[in-house]
Formats: sequence, C-alpha cells, structure tokens
Amino acid sequence: MVETSCLGIELAKIISKIEDISKGAFEKRLEDYGLRRAGEIAVYAVKFGCDTAIAWLDESFTNYVTFMSLNCPLGWRF
Repeated sequence: MVETSCLGIELAKIISKIEDISKGAFEKRLEDYGLRRAGEIAVYAVKFGCDTAIAWLDESFTNYVTFMSLNCPLGWRF
C-alpha cells in the first residue's frame, strides 16, 4: 500500500516506463502502425461496398497487417 498519492503517481509512471521498455518490436509496431493501418484498410473496404469490413478490426487482422509491414522490402508499403 502506498502512503501518499504523490508517491503512487510516481510509481505508476515508473511501472508504465518499464512496461514500454519490455515490449518487443512486433508489439511496438502493432500499437504504432498496425491498429491504425487496419482501420484505414477497413474504411476503404466499406467505401468500396464491403459492409462487413468493420468486422475485420480484430486481433488476427491487425496482427496480419503488422506482420506484413515488418516483412515488406525497403521502399514498399503495405
């Protein structure tokens, strides 16, 4: 138990930084790029008439998009 709220806030900041440092390259790329790009792809698909594309925004599709982006040759974009 933490004695003061100020100490609790500082401990929470430290723990958050430790969690960020312990993340791997894939997890960082997933958070920075994969979620945003999967959303963009789903929106484009809906605009082209695929009404069920919103259901693509699940963990497996975002993992796929992230994996493909990490394995693209230099100069290419997925």
